[in-house]
Amino acid sequence: MTEIFVCCTPEDDPLATAIARRLSEVGYTVHHHLERAETAAYRAWTLSTLERADIVVVLWTQSSLASPWVIDEADVGNRRGRLLSVEVSGWRPPIGHGGSARVALDPRGAELSRASSERLVDAVCGFAEAAGLQPARRLWRRVSHLVQICIELAPTFAIGSGWTLWMFWEALRDGTLTETLVVRVASLPLVISACALAAARGADALLQIIGVRFRAYRARLAIMWLAEALGAATGIAFTGIALWMFTLAALRGGEPSFDVSTWLVFASGAFLFLSVKYLPLLSSRRLQRRLIG
Repeated sequence: MTEIFVCCTPEDDPLATAIARRLSEVGYTVHHHLERAETAAYRAWTLSTLERADIVVVLWTQSSLASPWVIDEADVGNRRGRLLSVEVSGWRPPIGHGGSARVALDPRGAELSRASSERLVDAVCGFAEAAGLQPARRLWRRVSHLVQICIELAPTFAIGSGWTLWMFWEALRDGTLTETLVVRVASLPLVISACALAAARGADALLQIIGVRFRAYRARLAIMWLAEALGAATGIAFTGIALWMFTLAALRGGEPSFDVSTWLVFASGAFLFLSVKYLPLLSSRRLQRRLIG
Protein backbone atom coordinates (compact mmCIF):
# COMPACT_ATOMS: atom_id res chain seq x y z
CA MET A 1 0.00 0.00 0.00
CA THR A 2 1.32 3.43 -0.95
CA GLU A 3 2.22 5.57 2.07
CA ILE A 4 1.84 9.35 1.97
CA PHE A 5 3.26 11.89 4.40
CA VAL A 6 1.50 15.28 4.55
CA CYS A 7 3.65 18.24 5.64
CA CYS A 8 2.15 21.49 6.88
CA THR A 9 2.25 24.13 9.60
CA PRO A 10 -0.10 24.23 12.61
CA GLU A 11 -2.09 26.99 10.90
CA ASP A 12 -2.80 24.68 7.95
CA ASP A 13 -3.70 21.60 9.99
CA PRO A 14 -7.47 21.80 9.22
CA LEU A 15 -6.81 21.77 5.46
CA ALA A 16 -4.18 19.04 5.85
CA THR A 17 -6.70 16.96 7.80
CA ALA A 18 -9.24 17.29 4.98
CA ILE A 19 -6.59 16.28 2.42
CA ALA A 20 -5.46 13.32 4.51
CA ARG A 21 -9.06 12.18 4.94
CA ARG A 22 -9.73 12.41 1.18
CA LEU A 23 -6.59 10.46 0.27
CA SER A 24 -7.44 7.81 2.86
CA GLU A 25 -10.89 7.42 1.30
CA VAL A 26 -9.37 6.39 -2.03
CA GLY A 27 -7.13 3.73 -0.50
CA TYR A 28 -3.86 5.42 0.50
CA THR A 29 -2.14 5.14 3.87
CA VAL A 30 -1.68 8.73 5.05
CA HIS A 31 0.58 9.94 7.87
CA HIS A 32 -0.41 13.34 9.17
CA HIS A 33 0.77 14.91 12.40
CA LEU A 34 -1.75 17.13 14.17
CA GLU A 35 0.64 18.29 16.89
CA ARG A 36 4.28 19.29 16.76
CA ALA A 37 5.83 18.12 20.00
CA GLU A 38 9.40 19.38 20.18
CA THR A 39 10.85 16.14 21.51
CA ALA A 40 13.60 13.86 20.30
CA ALA A 41 11.14 10.99 19.89
CA TYR A 42 8.84 13.08 17.72
CA ARG A 43 11.70 14.29 15.53
CA ALA A 44 12.91 10.71 15.13
CA TRP A 45 9.41 9.55 14.17
CA THR A 46 9.07 12.37 11.64
CA LEU A 47 12.41 11.59 10.01
CA SER A 48 11.78 7.83 9.83
CA THR A 49 8.30 8.40 8.38
CA LEU A 50 9.66 10.84 5.79
CA GLU A 51 12.35 8.36 4.77
CA ARG A 52 9.78 5.58 4.47
CA ALA A 53 6.99 7.51 2.75
CA ASP A 54 6.36 6.79 -0.92
CA ILE A 55 5.03 10.33 -1.53
CA VAL A 56 5.76 13.46 0.50
CA VAL A 57 2.93 15.97 0.04
CA VAL A 58 3.85 19.51 1.12
CA LEU A 59 1.22 22.22 1.47
CA TRP A 60 2.74 25.53 0.39
CA THR A 61 0.97 28.45 2.05
CA GLN A 62 1.99 31.82 3.45
CA SER A 63 2.83 30.21 6.79
CA SER A 64 4.66 27.17 5.42
CA LEU A 65 6.92 29.31 3.23
CA ALA A 66 8.22 30.91 6.43
CA SER A 67 8.54 27.61 8.31
CA PRO A 68 12.04 26.04 8.49
CA TRP A 69 10.35 22.83 9.66
CA VAL A 70 8.27 22.44 6.50
CA ILE A 71 11.20 23.41 4.27
CA ASP A 72 13.38 20.76 5.94
CA GLU A 73 10.66 18.14 5.41
CA ALA A 74 10.39 19.20 1.76
CA ASP A 75 14.17 18.82 1.44
CA VAL A 76 13.94 15.19 2.53
CA GLY A 77 11.19 14.41 0.04
CA ASN A 78 12.92 16.32 -2.75
CA ARG A 79 16.21 14.52 -2.12
CA ARG A 80 14.42 11.17 -2.45
CA GLY A 81 12.50 12.27 -5.55
CA ARG A 82 9.18 11.79 -3.72
CA LEU A 83 8.07 15.42 -3.31
CA LEU A 84 4.62 16.49 -4.51
CA SER A 85 4.05 20.22 -4.02
CA VAL A 86 0.54 21.51 -3.37
CA GLU A 87 0.19 25.21 -4.22
CA VAL A 88 -2.59 26.47 -1.95
CA SER A 89 -4.42 29.62 -3.07
CA GLY A 90 -1.65 30.67 -5.44
CA TRP A 91 1.32 30.29 -3.05
CA ARG A 92 4.27 28.74 -4.91
CA PRO A 93 7.07 26.65 -3.39
CA PRO A 94 10.48 28.28 -2.93
CA ILE A 95 13.13 27.79 -5.59
CA GLY A 96 14.52 24.28 -5.47
CA HIS A 97 11.55 22.86 -3.56
CA GLY A 98 9.05 22.38 -6.39
CA GLY A 99 9.51 18.63 -6.44
CA SER A 100 8.73 16.22 -9.25
CA ALA A 101 5.08 17.29 -9.57
CA ARG A 102 2.80 20.15 -8.56
CA VAL A 103 -0.92 20.64 -8.14
CA ALA A 104 -2.78 23.90 -7.46
CA LEU A 105 -5.72 23.97 -5.06
CA ASP A 106 -8.16 26.75 -4.18
CA PRO A 107 -9.82 25.50 -1.00
CA ARG A 108 -12.65 27.25 0.75
CA GLY A 109 -11.11 27.64 4.15
CA ALA A 110 -10.43 24.16 5.48
CA GLU A 111 -12.80 22.45 3.03
CA LEU A 112 -12.00 20.98 -0.37
CA SER A 113 -14.42 21.50 -3.23
CA ARG A 114 -15.22 18.48 -5.36
CA ALA A 115 -13.14 19.90 -8.21
CA SER A 116 -10.12 20.45 -5.94
CA SER A 117 -10.59 17.02 -4.38
CA GLU A 118 -10.62 15.26 -7.75
CA ARG A 119 -7.65 17.31 -8.97
CA LEU A 120 -5.67 16.33 -5.86
CA VAL A 121 -6.51 12.64 -6.22
CA ASP A 122 -5.60 12.70 -9.93
CA ALA A 123 -2.26 14.35 -9.15
CA VAL A 124 -1.39 11.84 -6.42
CA CYS A 125 -2.43 8.85 -8.57
CA GLY A 126 -0.47 10.20 -11.53
CA PHE A 127 2.59 10.71 -9.34
CA ALA A 128 2.27 7.19 -7.93
CA GLU A 129 1.95 5.63 -11.39
CA ALA A 130 4.90 7.63 -12.76
CA ALA A 131 7.05 6.52 -9.82
CA GLY A 132 6.05 2.88 -10.27
CA LEU A 133 4.13 2.82 -7.00
CA GLN A 134 0.86 1.08 -6.29
CA PRO A 135 -1.94 3.55 -7.10
CA ALA A 136 -5.18 3.73 -5.21
CA ARG A 137 -7.55 0.89 -5.94
CA ARG A 138 -9.54 1.83 -9.01
CA LEU A 139 -12.69 0.11 -7.78
CA TRP A 140 -12.53 1.97 -4.48
CA ARG A 141 -12.01 5.28 -6.32
CA ARG A 142 -15.05 4.62 -8.48
CA VAL A 143 -17.18 3.71 -5.48
CA SER A 144 -16.05 6.85 -3.67
CA HIS A 145 -16.81 8.97 -6.73
CA LEU A 146 -20.26 7.37 -7.07
CA VAL A 147 -21.02 8.11 -3.41
CA GLN A 148 -20.08 11.77 -3.96
CA ILE A 149 -22.41 11.99 -6.95
CA CYS A 150 -25.27 10.39 -4.99
CA ILE A 151 -24.78 12.87 -2.14
CA GLU A 152 -24.80 15.71 -4.63
CA LEU A 153 -28.00 14.49 -6.29
CA ALA A 154 -29.86 13.69 -3.06
CA PRO A 155 -31.40 17.17 -2.48
CA THR A 156 -32.59 17.64 -6.07
CA PHE A 157 -33.89 14.07 -6.27
CA ALA A 158 -35.81 14.62 -3.03
CA ILE A 159 -37.34 17.82 -4.45
CA GLY A 160 -38.31 16.04 -7.67
CA SER A 161 -39.80 13.12 -5.75
CA GLY A 162 -41.84 15.44 -3.54
CA TRP A 163 -43.12 17.32 -6.56
CA THR A 164 -44.01 13.98 -8.19
CA LEU A 165 -46.07 12.84 -5.20
CA TRP A 166 -47.94 16.16 -5.19
CA MET A 167 -48.71 15.83 -8.91
CA PHE A 168 -50.02 12.28 -8.49
CA TRP A 169 -52.20 13.40 -5.61
CA GLU A 170 -53.63 16.33 -7.60
CA ALA A 171 -54.27 14.13 -10.65
CA LEU A 172 -56.00 11.44 -8.56
CA ARG A 173 -58.14 14.01 -6.80
CA ASP A 174 -59.17 15.71 -10.07
CA GLY A 175 -59.62 12.43 -11.96
CA THR A 176 -57.16 13.48 -14.68
CA LEU A 177 -54.63 10.70 -14.18
CA THR A 178 -53.65 9.17 -17.55
CA GLU A 179 -50.90 6.86 -18.73
CA THR A 180 -49.13 9.76 -20.45
CA LEU A 181 -49.18 11.81 -17.27
CA VAL A 182 -47.92 8.84 -15.23
CA VAL A 183 -44.89 8.42 -17.51
CA ARG A 184 -44.08 12.12 -17.49
CA VAL A 185 -44.54 12.55 -13.77
CA ALA A 186 -42.54 9.43 -12.90
CA SER A 187 -39.59 10.66 -14.96
CA LEU A 188 -39.55 14.12 -13.36
CA PRO A 189 -37.10 13.29 -10.50
CA LEU A 190 -34.68 11.78 -13.01
CA VAL A 191 -34.95 14.82 -15.27
CA ILE A 192 -34.29 17.26 -12.42
CA SER A 193 -31.39 15.13 -11.12
CA ALA A 194 -29.88 14.94 -14.60
CA CYS A 195 -30.08 18.73 -14.95
CA ALA A 196 -28.47 19.28 -11.56
CA LEU A 197 -25.71 16.77 -12.24
CA ALA A 198 -25.00 18.25 -15.66
CA ALA A 199 -24.81 21.74 -14.19
CA ALA A 200 -22.42 20.67 -11.43
CA ARG A 201 -20.15 18.66 -13.70
CA GLY A 202 -20.19 21.40 -16.31
CA ALA A 203 -19.18 23.97 -13.71
CA ASP A 204 -16.29 21.79 -12.56
CA ALA A 205 -15.13 21.20 -16.13
CA LEU A 206 -15.29 24.91 -16.92
CA LEU A 207 -13.27 25.68 -13.82
CA GLN A 208 -10.67 23.07 -14.70
CA ILE A 209 -10.24 24.09 -18.35
CA ILE A 210 -10.46 27.87 -18.09
CA GLY A 211 -8.99 28.27 -14.63
CA VAL A 212 -5.62 26.72 -15.51
CA ARG A 213 -4.81 29.79 -17.60
CA PHE A 214 -4.98 32.06 -14.57
CA ARG A 215 -2.19 31.78 -12.03
CA ALA A 216 -3.14 34.63 -9.72
CA TYR A 217 -5.30 33.60 -6.80
CA ARG A 218 -7.94 36.29 -7.35
CA ALA A 219 -8.25 35.43 -11.03
CA ARG A 220 -8.75 31.73 -10.26
CA LEU A 221 -11.26 32.64 -7.57
CA ALA A 222 -13.19 34.79 -10.06
CA ILE A 223 -13.22 31.93 -12.58
CA MET A 224 -14.45 29.55 -9.88
CA TRP A 225 -17.41 31.79 -9.04
CA LEU A 226 -18.14 32.31 -12.74
CA ALA A 227 -18.19 28.56 -13.35
CA GLU A 228 -20.47 27.95 -10.39
CA ALA A 229 -22.79 30.77 -11.45
CA LEU A 230 -23.08 29.38 -14.98
CA GLY A 231 -23.66 25.89 -13.60
CA ALA A 232 -26.37 27.13 -11.25
CA ALA A 233 -28.02 29.14 -14.04
CA THR A 234 -28.01 26.07 -16.28
CA GLY A 235 -29.53 23.91 -13.57
CA ILE A 236 -32.25 26.47 -12.80
CA ALA A 237 -33.08 26.93 -16.48
CA PHE A 238 -33.44 23.22 -17.27
CA THR A 239 -35.27 22.56 -14.02
CA GLY A 240 -37.72 25.34 -14.87
CA ILE A 241 -38.30 23.90 -18.32
CA ALA A 242 -38.83 20.44 -16.84
CA LEU A 243 -41.31 21.70 -14.27
CA TRP A 244 -43.28 23.60 -16.90
CA MET A 245 -43.30 20.70 -19.36
CA PHE A 246 -44.25 18.02 -16.86
CA THR A 247 -46.63 19.89 -14.58
CA LEU A 248 -48.39 23.03 -15.78
CA ALA A 249 -49.26 21.85 -19.27
CA ALA A 250 -50.34 18.40 -18.09
CA LEU A 251 -52.36 19.53 -15.08
CA ARG A 252 -54.22 22.13 -17.15
CA GLY A 253 -55.31 19.45 -19.57
CA GLY A 254 -53.09 20.61 -22.41
CA GLU A 255 -50.65 18.35 -24.18
CA PRO A 256 -47.16 19.77 -24.76
CA SER A 257 -45.78 19.68 -28.23
CA PHE A 258 -44.47 16.23 -29.09
CA ASP A 259 -41.29 17.66 -30.56
CA VAL A 260 -40.55 19.81 -27.53
CA SER A 261 -41.31 17.11 -24.98
CA THR A 262 -39.31 14.54 -26.90
CA TRP A 263 -36.38 16.96 -27.14
CA LEU A 264 -36.49 17.55 -23.40
CA VAL A 265 -36.46 13.85 -22.53
CA PHE A 266 -33.60 13.00 -24.88
CA ALA A 267 -31.66 16.15 -23.95
CA SER A 268 -31.90 15.26 -20.26
CA GLY A 269 -30.66 11.75 -20.94
CA ALA A 270 -27.83 13.10 -23.07
CA PHE A 271 -26.85 15.54 -20.33
CA LEU A 272 -26.80 12.75 -17.76
CA PHE A 273 -24.72 10.48 -20.01
CA LEU A 274 -22.21 13.18 -20.96
CA SER A 275 -21.83 14.49 -17.42
CA VAL A 276 -21.07 11.06 -15.99
CA LYS A 277 -18.91 9.67 -18.80
CA TYR A 278 -17.12 12.54 -20.54
CA LEU A 279 -17.04 15.68 -18.42
CA PRO A 280 -14.80 14.11 -15.73
CA LEU A 281 -12.21 13.53 -18.46
CA LEU A 282 -11.92 17.28 -18.88
CA SER A 283 -10.52 17.46 -15.36
CA SER A 284 -7.45 15.37 -16.25
CA ARG A 285 -4.15 17.20 -16.47
CA ARG A 286 -3.21 15.33 -19.65
CA LEU A 287 -6.32 16.46 -21.50
CA GLN A 288 -5.85 20.00 -20.21
CA ARG A 289 -2.40 20.10 -21.79
CA ARG A 290 -3.78 18.81 -25.09
CA LEU A 291 -6.64 21.29 -25.19
CA ILE A 292 -4.80 24.36 -23.96
CA GLY A 293 -1.16 23.61 -24.59
